[in-house]
Amino acid sequence: MQHENHITKDEPMTALNIAITSRPSASKISFFQRLFSFETLRKERFELSKLSDAQLKDIGITPDQAQKEAARPAWDLPENWSQRR
Repeated sequence: MQHENHITKDEPMTALNIAITSRPSASKISFFQRLFSFETLRKERFELSKLSDAQLKDIGITPDQAQKEAARPAWDLPENWSQRR
């Protein structure tokens, strides 16, 4: 199974970005895999909201960026997760 890498060199390598780059093509994902992805993303966004300013700085994210990402609902997936080959 091939994976797509949508992260640019200017983006920090966060756990969320690593999860995005390891995602298989959307057409090959089952319902349960999607459900698991929603739950994983919800948890990661919650954990992101708990990081201190110093921790966010370490991973290259501003507090404003973290707050915006954490406020997104679980079903609001990054655009590249829904792109098909």
